[in-house]
Amino acid sequence: MEKNWFIFKGDHHLGPFSSEDLVRMLGHEKAKADDLIWKEGEADWLPLKDHPALLAYFEPPAKEPIRKPEPLKEEFVLREPVIEEEEVLPPPLPPLPEPEPEPEPEPEPIFEEEQVEEFPPPLPPLPEPEPEFVEISLKELTEEAQEEVFEEEQADEEKLIFDDFAYVEETVEEEEDEATQDKIVMPEGIWEEAPPWQKAAMVSSLVLGLLMSLYFFNWNGDDGSAALFSGLANSKKRDLIKVTNTSPKIGVRAKMALSNTGNEIWLGTNIKTEAILYLTLKSKKDRVLSTSKETIELRSTGELKHGGAKFRKIELASGPRIAEGEYEGHIIGYATGLKSRLIFYLRKFEFLKVFKFIKNFKPELKLNIPFLYTVKTMEDFEENLNILKKKKKEDLVKPFKEIIERHKTFSGLLTNIKNMYSSSLNKMKRGSDVRLFERRYAMEVEPILKDLLLDSNRQHIKLINLDKKRSEDYLKLVEEGKQIGILVSDIVTRTRKYGRMTNKKRVKLKGIFAPRIEEILNTSSQDVVRLESEKNRVLAD
Repeated sequence: MEKNWFIFKGDHHLGPFSSEDLVRMLGHEKAKADDLIWKEGEADWLPLKDHPALLAYFEPPAKEPIRKPEPLKEEFVLREPVIEEEEVLPPPLPPLPEPEPEPEPEPEPIFEEEQVEEFPPPLPPLPEPEPEFVEISLKELTEEAQEEVFEEEQADEEKLIFDDFAYVEETVEEEEDEATQDKIVMPEGIWEEAPPWQKAAMVSSLVLGLLMSLYFFNWNGDDGSAALFSGLANSKKRDLIKVTNTSPKIGVRAKMALSNTGNEIWLGTNIKTEAILYLTLKSKKDRVLSTSKETIELRSTGELKHGGAKFRKIELASGPRIAEGEYEGHIIGYATGLKSRLIFYLRKFEFLKVFKFIKNFKPELKLNIPFLYTVKTMEDFEENLNILKKKKKEDLVKPFKEIIERHKTFSGLLTNIKNMYSSSLNKMKRGSDVRLFERRYAMEVEPILKDLLLDSNRQHIKLINLDKKRSEDYLKLVEEGKQIGILVSDIVTRTRKYGRMTNKKRVKLKGIFAPRIEEILNTSSQDVVRLESEKNRVLAD
């Protein structure tokens, strides 16, 4: 395809182009029918529409609509014109009006321009150009100035060609240069030129995408997910499914249930956001099947999906052991999943917060749920709890009972000592016969008194830091046992001092020791009354 046409645009000419190029440029309105064209061998510039060689391209087709020309399939790369000997140049450009005076440039070396043998006839006068153009003549240019003009012409031609046909130039690799690539320019007027069916399809796709987006952000999951509550009794499963199906409009609902094996905890809630959950269970006071007074704390982690979460691994955080009973459940959750991440990102834009699903989105959730940690029914748990409470009370009153019994034992031993001394005294003829009393005391009373005294002292020492009040009660037992021992020692010593025993002396000895015996018995009796009162108070609680 021969390219020998030049077209005059503005104040300079472009080319060369082929005839098909001119027609395509005309179709894309980058050239006008009145633009002047010329090719080598012709005498004058002629309007594009009047040139005899192009009349065939302007004849209207018979009964067919005019179609826009197809994009160029050939590569059009405007290259810098090279002046060679014997080359035929286009006619000189018409003279332009003189521009405003500008500062004179520094003198540059002028090289003698080669003479061109032939020139086409001068062009017709042009309309008055804009002020920024400067009158230039090829004859007046130096070689360096000509190169600059040709480079400007080449840039204008490339812009024209690439704008017309959206042509992407192939990558040209040069030595020590990186590959270059032009950007693809989308043709203007795609919407205006699209057929009606294509416009309708584009609008339908946009509306459908918007509806699907709104549905996605307002979707709260399906109710079928509640079927995942595996390993639960049917009654517990129904309760959790009912909770998950509750509408969020009436508020947050949540409930937990223990699996049949007792190793897993299920959570059901009407919150359908995907989240990671952290569960903490703290035992209620006197509502767990444990004899320890320590608070039991359990912890676990689960994943919330479609309103259900399973806590598989239950760990003991504090307390003696995991025990059945009532707990206070505290759950902290942090939203996860694609939906939550998208909403969390959209919240950064203030204008999007008007949407309800963005405005009401909470990245963190907190739940407080009472929980019965047992596989038994509530009735069975209450029965076991009552049994345990009785046992606890028995354990609580056990120290009282033991101390009361020891007081009574000491009082019984003291009464036995009193009767034993009175019986021995009546048989004594001399004071030295008191050995009869000593022998009976050593055989019948002393072993019991000694063991009881030593054990009470051990209990006193053991409870000093654990239960100070009970420790003091055992200390009183120790003092009572010591007083009995001292009393027996005084009886033997005082009686042995007497010589021949008479009735008067017997009455005198009884009168000396009887008040001391009564004093010890009264003190012990008062301690028993106090301990009984405390024991009854504990049983009543």
